Amino acid sequence: MATVINNAMLDAILAEIRPLIGRGKVADYIPALASVSGNKLGIAICTVDGQHYFAGDAHERFSIQSISKVLSLVVAMNHYQEEEIWQRVGKIPPASRLTRSCSWKIEQGKPRNPFINAGALVVCDMLQSRLSAPAPADAGNCPTPERRGGYRLRPAGGALRV
Repeated sequence: MATVINNAMLDAILAEIRPLIGRGKVADYIPALASVSGNKLGIAICTVDGQHYFAGDAHERFSIQSISKVLSLVVAMNHYQEEEIWQRVGKIPPASRLTRSCSWKIEQGKPRNPFINAGALVVCDMLQSRLSAPAPADAGNCPTPERRGGYRLRPAGGALRV
């Protein structure tokens, strides 16, 4: 049986998570985040059939920073066989925080994983090699920003500007 998504469900999830706000810290050493409130919380879902659901601060614009590493890996997985990706970048969890000096460490001739900066650069290099002249995808039922020149990120249901 499929789970039915609706805005009330998302509101309930936010209500459950909201008490955790304040337990983390905004990365204020990053200029784009230095003035961002740590109290923002939102959920947005776009289903494959074009339905949109929102809760909380979902309509607030924000700097995605390292979330782009996940999106880049998803795009790479759509253009490469998994073995090709893992030949160039590892799947080893980081030994410490991303900001520590050893986050660049190379294991067996390749970066530890695609989510540290060195690994993300490898993924970007792979994408540049494969997509040196990307064509805009069919935006179909996608929101307006995607119609204005975005590239379809099918697994995430969103747009990625290249």
